[in-house]
Amino acid sequence: MLQKIRDHIQGWIAGTIIAILAVAFFAWGIQYYITQGTGKGRAVAKVNGRKITEKDLETLYARIARQQQRATGSGTLSSEMQKQLKQYALQNLISKTALIQDADDAGFRVSLGEVQQLIASDPTFQVKGHFSKQRLMQIVYASNLTTQQFFKDLQSSLVINQVQAGIRASAFATPKELKHAYQLLKQTRQIGYFILPISRFSKEAVVSEKDTKNYYSQHAHQFMTPEKVKVSYIILSPKDIKQSVTVSEADMRQFYQGNVTNFTLPLRWKIQQWQLNVAADASSEQIKKAQQDIQQVAAQLKQGKSTESITKKFADVKTKTHWVTRNKLAGELASLVPALTINQISLPVKTSKGYEVVRLLAKQKSKQRSFDSVKAGIKKTLLQKKTEQIITKQGEQLASLTYTNPTNLTDAAKVLKLKIKSSDWMTRQGDKTGLFSNANVLAVIFSKNVLEQGNNSNPISLKNGDVIVVRVSDRKRSQRLAFDKVKEKIKQTLIKQIAERKAGVSAYRIQSSLAKGTNVDDIAQKNNIKWLTKTVKSPTDKTLPKAIVAAAYGLMLSKTEPSKSTTSVLLNNNQYAIIKLKAINKGDFSKSTTKQRLGISGQLTNYLGTLAYQFYVKSVMSRAKIKIEKQ
Repeated sequence: MLQKIRDHIQGWIAGTIIAILAVAFFAWGIQYYITQGTGKGRAVAKVNGRKITEKDLETLYARIARQQQRATGSGTLSSEMQKQLKQYALQNLISKTALIQDADDAGFRVSLGEVQQLIASDPTFQVKGHFSKQRLMQIVYASNLTTQQFFKDLQSSLVINQVQAGIRASAFATPKELKHAYQLLKQTRQIGYFILPISRFSKEAVVSEKDTKNYYSQHAHQFMTPEKVKVSYIILSPKDIKQSVTVSEADMRQFYQGNVTNFTLPLRWKIQQWQLNVAADASSEQIKKAQQDIQQVAAQLKQGKSTESITKKFADVKTKTHWVTRNKLAGELASLVPALTINQISLPVKTSKGYEVVRLLAKQKSKQRSFDSVKAGIKKTLLQKKTEQIITKQGEQLASLTYTNPTNLTDAAKVLKLKIKSSDWMTRQGDKTGLFSNANVLAVIFSKNVLEQGNNSNPISLKNGDVIVVRVSDRKRSQRLAFDKVKEKIKQTLIKQIAERKAGVSAYRIQSSLAKGTNVDDIAQKNNIKWLTKTVKSPTDKTLPKAIVAAAYGLMLSKTEPSKSTTSVLLNNNQYAIIKLKAINKGDFSKSTTKQRLGISGQLTNYLGTLAYQFYVKSVMSRAKIKIEKQ
């Protein structure tokens, strides 16, 4: 099966990387990083005989632990959490190793060029739309991996993704599944419900002075002032550095001569396409009609009929005119377009979306662009390259100076000629906008190393390419508010809690009466509430509160267990809704449009593909010979 999938996705990540980037990659020695293995150290587990080393486990655990600390804002992890994260890290490595082995046995490979193209084109490794070596190295550093480990990990992930993409692409939905999915997605539900205000129970609540004091004592953490800090920081900015960088005419001409192939415009064709899409679940009659229609389109074009008259007669035919290069032509078009002569109209061809006819309007041969026409782009590239070299060097200096002088920023600022800036007071929530709205920056500021131990932070990389180092310059610790200041607030909280409990008991009694079949008018009169009815049109129906809509689609009709058709939910506006499901209406598939069927088919296919991949992973793991070594 995997071989068929592999054939299906040939070229999934294929393409040619720009020469300048390829030169840069080889200059950094990435070939070495990808071809060298780790594999050394004591084994903690073996998967089909392949070792997972203690070093592999510790490296992954460190990354996961750091992510957990950032997510929780905690400087330390409990021993139980550390144990769970290590188990998770080991299971992750075992699964990945088994999947890599299975993919390797099936012939899946990812070449150096494919890894290069991914890195060069991924916005993660770019600054202002251009690949940045500095950004790449920042990400490698932040991943807690060596450069070698980073590229090996990326290469392994790409191989696994190839298999996953192939399995997902091989999935499809049958017409019966499509119809059933439509009926479920377009299902409507008829409900009846009561609204019970919680406020009517507030008058019954009695709260004493003793109650408020007990709550104050037992919930001390709720009545604390937020901790606040001021920070000092320095910023290493590529934007500022770039203003002092210059590029000579000679440098630009030398670069142009050394990279001539990068400045050659490829052969391209100007084509007009007439496209007739066919749904994935189209019947044989619909396919036959589409074939007849596209044949007539081709015939009328050859007779000289205008595009306007053709699209008017055939409403489903769409047309567009544009320039294409060879790498933009897929399937049948890859061989069809280059074979056409100017103004020639092709025979109808089948594509992945349906059928189409193509006319060649113009052809432009490849040609080398002049130096003057690309000079501005070369200058921009060289300025970027020089800026990255400077900021990489200064970034290393910044890290070294702030580490070796952990109690001040003065030394680093003096050497690098940077200004020490100061913030206003801030809490752990930070600012709404700006530098101190960044979650990663805030996590570092309030970390144990910076807040408690008073050290400089490690350099922090920002999305715009800036690198900053922060330290806490002043601190206001959290303090407990006086009882008198929060007394009334506590009283209202307790009154609300009592009212909610009483309302909840009343709602449950009303729900029980509904389930037993008690007349709704009798229930309404007894409890001084009103019975409302509504047809809920979809799970995203906005004419009702979200909680009621969610409850309506969570109920089921049952004659033997009527309690399953009733429920109570607490609404955000301090009310209880007591709901009963009265009827379920399936969506009418005969009223579905082509667009709806295509959309649902795509969603269902994606789900089935995901499910198929999960079964594949389970199969791989069940076949793998896994041995976990004693620690």
